[in-house]
Amino acid sequence: LSEIAGPTIAIITNIGPTHLEYLEDLDTVFKAKIEILEHMDQGARLILNADDEYLRKIKASQKVTWFGFDKEADFRADKINLEPDGISFRLNGKWDISLGVLGRHNVYNALAAIACAWDFGISIDDIKDALKEFKVPNMRMEVKRFGDIKIINDTYNANPQSMKQAIEALRDMVTDGRKILIAGDMLELGTFSGRFHHLVGKQAAESGFDLIVAVGKLAEYISAGAQEAGMSERKIKLCAVTKEAREKVATLIKKGDTILVKGSRAMRMEDIVGDLEAQFKTT
Repeated sequence: LSEIAGPTIAIITNIGPTHLEYLEDLDTVFKAKIEILEHMDQGARLILNADDEYLRKIKASQKVTWFGFDKEADFRADKINLEPDGISFRLNGKWDISLGVLGRHNVYNALAAIACAWDFGISIDDIKDALKEFKVPNMRMEVKRFGDIKIINDTYNANPQSMKQAIEALRDMVTDGRKILIAGDMLELGTFSGRFHHLVGKQAAESGFDLIVAVGKLAEYISAGAQEAGMSERKIKLCAVTKEAREKVATLIKKGDTILVKGSRAMRMEDIVGDLEAQFKTT
């Protein structure tokens, strides 16, 4: 793709455990990500995450702009404030930025976008306005309210890093009712599948979730991780397939619940969101 496009700007947000069935380990993921440099000329620009240990290793002939929480980053965020339906932060100690999206991880995405926009000469006021008005695409940390329940619809896809970030986003939300995770299998993880699904259960339990519905062939690993972290088995429901989960979830959700729904694309977890909309949406 780099050879075809000949990019003049490339952004790499992080190196995480994805497609490990084919890429084997993080070192190989890193090598695959930096292939984009092979067809960029020396006048091109790289925009990289200063907080990522792999990206800090890059020795590039192109000019590098760094973003992150690190004090040495060219575009850095601090004074991060988690809000009911978004997040705000201070940019470079000067400008207040507001985002209408959930999750601390989206600060990184915003910083990368800011660095790119700045390079194109867009004013800070226009950047601030654009970020404030930004709406997430469907099924990507999309907050939906149906009657008395709230859903975080993050069903487009899933890998261990994005699952962790979504769990943290719900963990940090202030809610009146229960916090529930409906997690489908994360695919293409190869021999790492069991370990990473075990970690999902552990993370959800340690985050204080009230209920976990684990869906798919790897659901038992999620259950084991949650129980290892102290969650009662009665608070964990296992479903072999999404169809079974759709039937079970309909009997579990109550008014006041906040529910995170996430899984790999092939799991079709969005069908569960559609069912909850039909069940709880008021006319």
